[in-house]
Amino acid sequence: MKTPSHVPASGGRAVGSARASKAWGTRARRALLLLAAVLAGGCGDPNAPKPGVTVVGVVVKDGVPFVLPGREVGLGDVEIQLVPLALVGAANGSETGLQIETAIADGEGRFQVKGPGRGVPPGTYRLAVRARDKGFDSDALEGAFSPEKTPVEIVLAESLVGGSYDAGTIDVTRPATRGTK
Repeated sequence: MKTPSHVPASGGRAVGSARASKAWGTRARRALLLLAAVLAGGCGDPNAPKPGVTVVGVVVKDGVPFVLPGREVGLGDVEIQLVPLALVGAANGSETGLQIETAIADGEGRFQVKGPGRGVPPGTYRLAVRARDKGFDSDALEGAFSPEKTPVEIVLAESLVGGSYDAGTIDVTRPATRGTK
């Protein structure tokens, strides 16, 4: 039987189509791998917080942990603030991108400032303490440890990123000179 002229002698397949199909498959795989590599490289969240430093310490008064009554009902918080030096006395830090990091001391006066999830950015900070004995706007320390008056200033070096900094014992009985722990 004679094969029609429009059907290849190979039984319906064009000679070389297997080779062309294999070459196309290899190119498609390479293109997909390249696409996957490009997409994987851009998967990180550009807004994710950068690594920083965890700041720890203890707040005491008269040698004992500084704890206020009323913690169990939402009053009596001892708030610790790390205020970037550039923001001390400023209205807000929206233009600078800097922010105040806060933490609440526990029932033993201990605090841990973690910053925006992964640590406080390196820099120079004033460590302020506010004793909220009667609610959010109150301060039993009467501003003695406000960002402008606190004697405690700390420097978080780049070399500390990923680790922690021990601010030591902060004694709110009497203000010390700036730069001491």
